[in-house]
Amino acid sequence: MRGEELLYKLELADPKYVMAADVKPEITPRAGGWRRALTIAAAAALLTAVCLTAAMAMSTRVRQKVFEFFTGETQTIPDSPISTEIDRNNMFVEPKIIIGEMEERTIHLPVSSHADEGVFLICTDPVEWQRGSHYDAYREEHGELVKLPEFELRKTATFGSVEYDLTCDWAPVGDHWVMTWGGDIELNDSLACQSFSGRAERALVALYRRSSPESGHVYPKEYPVIINMYTGEITDVLTGTGAEYLKTICSYVLSEDERYMLMEAQEDEEFGYYVADIEKKELHSLNELSGERVDGCSLLDGSIACWSEGDGLRKCWNLRLGDYERTEIFGPTRCFDEDEPEKGGVSWIPGIGGIVQTGIMYHGLCFALDIAPDRSAVAIDLSNGERLPIEGFRWREYPNDGRLYGIQFFASPDGKKLLLSGLYFGCSYDYLAIIDFEKRAMVEIERENSNDYTEYAGWFDNDTVVIEQLHRVGGDTDWKNRDFFLYSLAERDAADKDE
Repeated sequence: MRGEELLYKLELADPKYVMAADVKPEITPRAGGWRRALTIAAAAALLTAVCLTAAMAMSTRVRQKVFEFFTGETQTIPDSPISTEIDRNNMFVEPKIIIGEMEERTIHLPVSSHADEGVFLICTDPVEWQRGSHYDAYREEHGELVKLPEFELRKTATFGSVEYDLTCDWAPVGDHWVMTWGGDIELNDSLACQSFSGRAERALVALYRRSSPESGHVYPKEYPVIINMYTGEITDVLTGTGAEYLKTICSYVLSEDERYMLMEAQEDEEFGYYVADIEKKELHSLNELSGERVDGCSLLDGSIACWSEGDGLRKCWNLRLGDYERTEIFGPTRCFDEDEPEKGGVSWIPGIGGIVQTGIMYHGLCFALDIAPDRSAVAIDLSNGERLPIEGFRWREYPNDGRLYGIQFFASPDGKKLLLSGLYFGCSYDYLAIIDFEKRAMVEIERENSNDYTEYAGWFDNDTVVIEQLHRVGGDTDWKNRDFFLYSLAERDAADKDE
């Protein structure tokens, strides 16, 4: 190790460990040989102490400064092993495989199936997409598909002088729940749920067409409330904040302590972002708090990350919850352009709302990618601006064969992971990369899929990516089966984690 590298790593160490190691040994002068031997021994002991204590300090902090990066693996997708139409009696899970640092599972289900919120929803009606389709919810556990228990909610509730018909079937899934039947699909004084909306006892859902005939006041068409899915009890957390007078509420997310709700909403004719302080009964426009226009935002632990874009530049700042003190994070910095990667720039940051995350209680991404002209990348922590190099990673070079190619961005529901998926549009995915901000790890793989299927990618849960693939049986012109490929970072051995 070179001297400057040692000094650099010591700068990353916790000072208390360095100070603890920096002790002067008390050596009593003796005759030459003894003094020299003791001096050498003391120096060796001191060096050992410095190395050991510095290693203790750096064991976690140094790793947090740099992402681990794993690459070089290829997965070849074989022809589908299914020669007959799949139904609920012969659906199955293929054995798990490891692709480098990526774990993959393949599940074969009936064509009327969907993967969402950590479960597989399988239609039980003779024909799907009829009004009020019914589903059974399954989880994959140790290579088996296990049907989840189902609960009914049947209640008429009066809320805001309006009667609501709370009718749905649902299944608990770990720390959240999933709707398996939503009753009449007409959005008429009814219940609407969003994915990953929290525990069944305290679920964040929306009531539609909330109005007050007595006052004549029309509330936002989609009005978020907290509901107990077991009892149907409704808690209106926004009344008194002023959010009930917004014209439209498009998307919303609740902080973990349920004190703040971040919303994309319309007031008068302008759409913008608002934060409601449920405890203080206050509503603030992020534009006003920031002193400038906010084009996107994320709800972080203890703060809100905001950013704006204009003239090909992006800048980001942070508003601390409570006093809304502003801290600059980065920019103005060039927006990354896939058509001009040699110019570098900050990639698109998925915030709350938007087409990709419609219907999901999504906090927004907690980091951004700053891509250099040489295609290397740094992750920027949107809470404090800390820059974390992804050593070894290079932004993918697009094929130069005249076909339309691109990389899509999908943020996990909790905003702590990012999926980069590359494909020729209208074809299958040939590249996947998962960035895990909490684990400080990134893994990418190549995919070779010669099957004539169209694929769709997204997040299955907070830790797992899903690629959905429809396919036919034999020469049939209709889709017969549906395959799901689940990808996640492989669990490493304890010895590997401690290295």
